[in-house]
Amino acid sequence: MFGREDLIQTLLDQAASQLLPHALAFTGPEGSGRSSLAKALAQLLLCENPQAQGACGVCPSCRYFAAGTHPDFKVLVPEDQKLIKVDRLRKELVADLQLLPQIGPSKIYLLAADYLNEQGQNVLLKSLEEPPPHAYFILTVRDLGQLLPTVVSRIRAYPLEPLADRQLVEILRQAGYSQQLDFLAAYAQGNPGQALALASREGFADLRQSILDLLTSLPSQTYLDMVADSHRLLLAEKDSFSDILEMILTVLRDLGLLLAGQTQGLINSDQAARLQQLAGQVLAGQTDPASRAQAIQRLQGAEAFMTSLGRAMQVNVNYEILTWSLLQELKTAFSPDQSQPGSGVRTP
Repeated sequence: MFGREDLIQTLLDQAASQLLPHALAFTGPEGSGRSSLAKALAQLLLCENPQAQGACGVCPSCRYFAAGTHPDFKVLVPEDQKLIKVDRLRKELVADLQLLPQIGPSKIYLLAADYLNEQGQNVLLKSLEEPPPHAYFILTVRDLGQLLPTVVSRIRAYPLEPLADRQLVEILRQAGYSQQLDFLAAYAQGNPGQALALASREGFADLRQSILDLLTSLPSQTYLDMVADSHRLLLAEKDSFSDILEMILTVLRDLGLLLAGQTQGLINSDQAARLQQLAGQVLAGQTDPASRAQAIQRLQGAEAFMTSLGRAMQVNVNYEILTWSLLQELKTAFSPDQSQPGSGVRTP
């Protein structure tokens, strides 16, 4: 796995010297590579002829693993993104632990711990407290804070830190992508899975361009313009609203940097000229420190408001009202006199 060489070498060294813990967790957000790394480690532990660089890939155990039929490799992931049921844990883990491996010396249990509730974690804990010598437990979890302290005390955590933008660019190149690599790397914020997903997502680039057009035109838009153009666009893109919120947030953060006099670290660096123009519109010629500070404060207020919009969508708030409130908030953030058209209703 490109970008994880140091961690992989640590795991290889620990496995070769038989110092690898029997219970460990790869931590990081979805897309960080935690599941891929967990499976690679599981294959190594089951391999009949492990190499210095990992599993051999050709022994009978590796062939079973590649086919998804290895009898000593158990994967417990949620069904339909729901919790892993306690009864399933008892059957596929607790009861299975009592059986000896069928092929080699080890049995591996890979658990998506993000989907274990407190009861499920307590079931797992009993197995972690007195594990048989042939068992390895590999957990994937976003953050150790999601696990009970008693579970955390019995595992060793290996965090998957965000990758550098240059590493993400190289991963995208290796995957065959060549367009907007710097933007995709910055937008993914160190997450290789997200960078690859964005690069392959149909319509993402067009949607981003539409949102940038909306934002750069918003300061000069009239009430009727907002109704006819901006609001109509948002209503047509209801299924992509979470993406739209994230896109707008990246622009607000970039504007904050520009207003603070920083030009490095922009997420939308390929749109720097347009963002500079928008920053100028936000300031409306008022370039003194107090005006800049007030403008940054308005942008921060808009960021906080947009976070509340994401929560509001989860409780089925009227989408038409919600998106109109979004436009009003952005219009206020972009206007030095803080005037805004419309009713001024703030839904969330």
